[in-house]
Amino acid sequence: RTRDGKIKIDIGRTFPEFLLDLSFLARFTVLFAFADTENGVNYAYYITFFCVVGMTALVYILGRRTVIVKLPTLWYGIFLLFSLLSVLWAQYSEDLTLRYISKMLQVLIICFCITLYIRRKKDLERFLSIFIAACAIIVVSVLVRVSPAEWFEGFLGRGVTGNNINVVAYTCVAGLCLAFYKAYYLKLRSYYLPAVLM
Repeated sequence: RTRDGKIKIDIGRTFPEFLLDLSFLARFTVLFAFADTENGVNYAYYITFFCVVGMTALVYILGRRTVIVKLPTLWYGIFLLFSLLSVLWAQYSEDLTLRYISKMLQVLIICFCITLYIRRKKDLERFLSIFIAACAIIVVSVLVRVSPAEWFEGFLGRGVTGNNINVVAYTCVAGLCLAFYKAYYLKLRSYYLPAVLM
């Protein structure tokens, strides 16, 4: 809208909220398209993790007297506790048993951040759009990093993303379904483009 000769664009989001959106986009993109198999090597993985956590704290936690912990976070927290207690009766070494606990703790924290982020239906729709955008970035990054001669030889992108190719495929199928939902049911025709891409 215009006022006093100035154009003002109102996206309905504060700057920290917009940065949180970008943090989620970066997190999903790094998690699925630029993963590294060695712990401690992929700095982008940890940077995006702390960006999501930090921006969530800034937007939804700081300055509030109470923060509600919702059911998905509680459920996964109980599962994490049970997994941690399984060390008591595990037949294998504690190192092998505890190897995945740090990843599970990260999932718990990100799950908590997501439950704080999604408060209304429009927040869910925005979150789905962020996920669709990350899936589109995944597809483009794989197509760029794999030579066109290999596109139709099967196993497109094997070893390129750092993830199992089936994980990448399942992620893109989820993105395809969400993009089609937005395009067909919500009549947002622009989402046909990422749907076709995926």
